[in-house]
Amino acid sequence: MKQKYVMIKEKDTGNLLIQEYEMLDKNIFSLVCEVKYDQADIISGISEDRRKLILLLRSQDFFPVALYVDKIADSVIELYSDAACERKELILEDKDFIVKFKKPVILEAIKDDTDVKEETDVEDILGDEPEDSE
Repeated sequence: MKQKYVMIKEKDTGNLLIQEYEMLDKNIFSLVCEVKYDQADIISGISEDRRKLILLLRSQDFFPVALYVDKIADSVIELYSDAACERKELILEDKDFIVKFKKPVILEAIKDDTDVKEETDVEDILGDEPEDSE
């Protein structure tokens, strides 16, 4: 699944607006979430440490997975470190991150009231990749 994140630093207030989009069809995205942050909070989060910034960005309404929130935090830091920059855009795809984890995964199954563990590769779980229609 592809997701797009747009980070906008508002000209008049310096506040941060993050928009999250889901891909519906090839290069057609739909807005699913929009969150706004106070400039002072963002600058404070950036100056203290990365963990505080990530905790600030995540909320009950906006909670991207760890790999995505790291990329979003990088973009926010870049956005606020360049006075001329007003917008950053990220397009992230799950399969790009899954490929990084090719370590064996332990699957646990219960058969006949006994625990059975077997090792398998992530690729075995995911199966064959569909051909890209791009």
